[in-house]
Amino acid sequence: MQLNHFILFFLAVALLGFYILGSEVVERSPRWGGLGRNRFSYALALGVYATTWTLFGSVGFAATEGYDFLAIYFGVTLSCIAIPFLWAPVAELVDRYRLGSIADVFAFRYQSRTLGAAVSIFMVAGLLPYIALQLRAVADGAAILVGEEPSEELGSVYALLLSAFAVTLGVRYADGRAHRPGLIATLAFESLFKLVALLVVGGSVLFTAFGGVRHLNEYLQARPDLVENMVNPVMGDSWIALVFVTFCAAFLLPRQFFVAFVQRPGPRSLNTARWALPLYLFAINLPVPILYWAGRDLAAPGVRPDVYVLVAVQSSPALQTLAFLGAVSAASAMILVSSIALSGMVANYLVPRFGPSPESLLTRWAVFRRSTIIGVVVAGLLIHFTLPRTRSLVDLGLASFVAVTHLLPGLLGALFWRRATRAGVLAGLVVGAISWALLTASPLFGVELDVSRLYALFGFTDAAERGSAIWLSLTAHAFVFMGVSLLTARSPEERNAAEACREPRVTRLLQMPDSAESLQERLTSYVGKRTAIEEIYQAATAADVHWPPRDRPELLRVITELEGRLSERIGPLAARTYVQGGRPVRADALAERLRAFRELDSRYAAGTQRNSPAQAARRYLSQLMSELPVGVCTVDDHEDVVVWNAQLVRMSGLDEDDICGHPMQDIPDPWWPLFDELAHQPTGSVIEREYDLGDGTIELRAQTATIPGESEEGRVFVVEDVTALRQLERHVAHKDRLSSIGTLASGVAHEVGNPLTGILMVAKNLATDPGADDAADRLGIIVDEAQRIHGIVQSLLTFSRLDETPVELQAIPVATVIRNAAELAKLETDGCRIDLDLSVNAPAMASPDGLTQVLVNLLNNARQACSSGATVYVRTRAENGSVLIDVDDEGPGIPEELSTRVFEPFFTTKSHGQGTGLGLSVSRQIVERFGGSLRYEPRRSGGSRFTITLQAYEN
Repeated sequence: MQLNHFILFFLAVALLGFYILGSEVVERSPRWGGLGRNRFSYALALGVYATTWTLFGSVGFAATEGYDFLAIYFGVTLSCIAIPFLWAPVAELVDRYRLGSIADVFAFRYQSRTLGAAVSIFMVAGLLPYIALQLRAVADGAAILVGEEPSEELGSVYALLLSAFAVTLGVRYADGRAHRPGLIATLAFESLFKLVALLVVGGSVLFTAFGGVRHLNEYLQARPDLVENMVNPVMGDSWIALVFVTFCAAFLLPRQFFVAFVQRPGPRSLNTARWALPLYLFAINLPVPILYWAGRDLAAPGVRPDVYVLVAVQSSPALQTLAFLGAVSAASAMILVSSIALSGMVANYLVPRFGPSPESLLTRWAVFRRSTIIGVVVAGLLIHFTLPRTRSLVDLGLASFVAVTHLLPGLLGALFWRRATRAGVLAGLVVGAISWALLTASPLFGVELDVSRLYALFGFTDAAERGSAIWLSLTAHAFVFMGVSLLTARSPEERNAAEACREPRVTRLLQMPDSAESLQERLTSYVGKRTAIEEIYQAATAADVHWPPRDRPELLRVITELEGRLSERIGPLAARTYVQGGRPVRADALAERLRAFRELDSRYAAGTQRNSPAQAARRYLSQLMSELPVGVCTVDDHEDVVVWNAQLVRMSGLDEDDICGHPMQDIPDPWWPLFDELAHQPTGSVIEREYDLGDGTIELRAQTATIPGESEEGRVFVVEDVTALRQLERHVAHKDRLSSIGTLASGVAHEVGNPLTGILMVAKNLATDPGADDAADRLGIIVDEAQRIHGIVQSLLTFSRLDETPVELQAIPVATVIRNAAELAKLETDGCRIDLDLSVNAPAMASPDGLTQVLVNLLNNARQACSSGATVYVRTRAENGSVLIDVDDEGPGIPEELSTRVFEPFFTTKSHGQGTGLGLSVSRQIVERFGGSLRYEPRRSGGSRFTITLQAYEN
């Protein structure tokens, strides 16, 4: 089939129409909406990084720079590795303050609309060459397919098509709202389409042009110069610079920032992108060397390497069309997202904030954002017309990459350097923009400046190397940024914003309208009454608050939602002005106010100020807090310390002024680890910990509770130094243990002494009369008494080693175990009947052998306590998530004065020689190791009852 412009244009229109339709379906359909909220779709959407540069430009780059073309993607891989350290803080900041662009981040951190405007202007100028790259690649590809020379007119046609696509789909997403599933799903499908297109084309070329992998290897062995030309440039002077530039571009390009942070569907998404995006870029670059080698052999003289992808499959119009549509897909996605991102920056910082008609202000903002989408594409078209065709696609792309690299110093300052100032960032940005324009952008337009002396001054020997211009401009930018920041002072707004960026949980809602009426009046003064009411009601609905709010917490929820919604559309500074008109207040200010209250209270106490009931009550509470015999620390919802009472000062040796107003994690050990552990526990939790202080140990008992707040909750920690108490308890326990050992030794001596006396007497008699007629009977007595001693020793060993024996709990049917134990008990004793009432057969947590041992012991005790013909009753019941087993006998019972000793070792009410007194002690230990209990109580009708309580399996 002969390709012509009509067919190509029709297919391009059909593809873009499919994207628009798919976006609408995902956006409107609950069934398909999940596609846009999936973290894998999000990772694929980040593949918008791969533009026509990847499909066409990478092959051209490989033709001149060999495997250096991989630096463009290796930098992205390194950037993904840094996601937890660099991307994650930015994402948290964007989520917390509803920031919609990199310009919003700069404006918010440095509290400067001027700086936001400067970033916006620089980004628009820096991205225009990249947009021109997309238009040029698509137009040149279409010209190659129909056998014509590339022309500016053809570029205009496809510029109109891509502009129409960006406007049609971009209008839906130009309102600035965060996460739109339709957009993410469209970008994910677009990434898959261009990946499949390039892999199919590359695979076809591998087998049609080279005959497979084995023949390709033979082809390269016969042409070692091809491999050498690919390998030699790697790790050259430009490699590190290219890796660094693409490291920054991976998340600082406006389109990447918009997708990575503004459209992020959830906190786990970045973890998926960390490995999925590098894997995607690796896959899409696999065919590049193959396409280069094939295109090199097939291309006619004068054909630029940028279009080798189309030349390599020139025998197959279908594959050429697939490659061309892949380029159209990549270009359309890049232009769509870039224009949406840039439109927000331009509308927020370059359009006038106020106009004659407040009612139409937000509407005009939305219209301007949509108009900016068209303007961005048109400006890119003009750059396309202006740029000479001697420049490769790589030159155009790298110019934009270098531009966004100049945002890195200011962003790092926003995240990690509190001392950075708006003056320093602005001065550095101006220097960076000028150096970029002179060293990087001007050569694109054929303006060559002699800067060899400038390069030599800074030690760069080859001015033609890309790395020289990159390092020189970035070094100058960073030097000016840091120098001016150190020489200028920060405003209070900048200091507060710096804390907010380093600790995104810092609140911004401590200075705000105090009623629903004042909120509506304030917003009305900016946007008009009708728009104000609409915005407030929408925010109230989203915050699940019925307007007007019933209390202050509900008002805070509405204000938070309202400011976030406005921030997405008009930027954080304008949104704050509209809603609050204030500035952030941190916990150090709150702590300062508390100190001021205490100073005022001291004046009242000294009689220098008139007192009032409220002041007296406050002074009383302050004095009470100071004199509490326990340490009290309270933190606000940002984990900044507000109260550090006098007892805690005495316990810790840390002065209140050094602690209050500072983050909790700045408190020295052992207090920070203790509070941090408690902070992750539910309210009411109590823990005890021992800490080594070097010169001794300290044992602390601490508990926590939440403090309900207006918008979020703080916490209170109550701490006791229980070191002396625990030492006393250990001393008492040691004495008790010695007493127990004495009691145990006495019991052992008594229990072993009796049979041992009998053995000695019989043995002496046998010694004097070894031939006595009853010698065999006497020896039997010795054996019986020795076995009795053996039983006592074994019981004692069981008792002493019971805690060392591991127990494995399992869900067991108690009724079955009880029946088995009853059968065993019947074998050992006679004369009593065992009555079983096993109406509850719920599984309980125990070990079968251990529970059987306990039951047999209880049943034997019960049958031995009963007279002949009596009945032992065993019944099961369920109570409060536990399974209970009652063993009742009809015996004489245990005297009340002895009932508290039934579980003591060697205590028994049986006649001499009938037991060791260890059975019940061992049984109780076994049950307690199950997590249960064994208790005794007398029966009303006479006799004894022993109750085993076990945890039910279902609980």
